Amino acid sequence: MHEVRHILAVRYPQLETRTDEVHDIATAALLASGEDAELLVVAARGAGGFPGLRIGSTAPHLAARAGCPTVVLPADPPGPEPREQVVVGLDARRPAEAALESERQVACSCAATVE
Repeated sequence: MHEVRHILAVRYPQLETRTDEVHDIATAALLASGEDAELLVVAARGAGGFPGLRIGSTAPHLAARAGCPTVVLPADPPGPEPREQVVVGLDARRPAEAALESERQVACSCAATVE
């Protein structure tokens, strides 16, 4: 964990990071940690389960229940070229101002456009 935190600090000095070793069920620990977070970022797949799946069970569980915006990173990282847009999927039957505001903030932080 300390090595990952060091790598993040070197690559993104403006990013505040915190590492905690927790002995609990992953979803419960991440949901609890996300209660005070501005953003929860998780990988699409962990090491267990079925290797052929594109997404594991933890990521959708967190995305559906987290009290903050949640980003699920793909199992296969994108290429080295920078992305210039953020795509927001919304249910038009329900107001989504919070989702749009979160995505706008993400887009502004990386000089991207929102579509």
